[in-house]
Amino acid sequence: MSLRDSRLTVDIPQELHKMFKVEAVAEGVSVKTLVVEAMEYFLSKKPNKQTLETFARTDNKDELHEILNVKEYLRSIQEKAKQE
Repeated sequence: MSLRDSRLTVDIPQELHKMFKVEAVAEGVSVKTLVVEAMEYFLSKKPNKQTLETFARTDNKDELHEILNVKEYLRSIQEKAKQE
């Protein structure tokens, strides 16, 4: 354990612990590595500030556009690019 590590003690079901041990062996890593990777993966799936703001605008029906077909959508993008 390095100086920057922190210990975490968690009671988990025996079957889940067993599954983690089997998976760690199959992956050729330690249980610690597997748990840390699982935690990092879980935390990386949380939406960032920009995504949360986009969700809020969508919920408020801001910046929504009705697109009838792909051709119309592409044309609207090209027109917007010309204006900028």
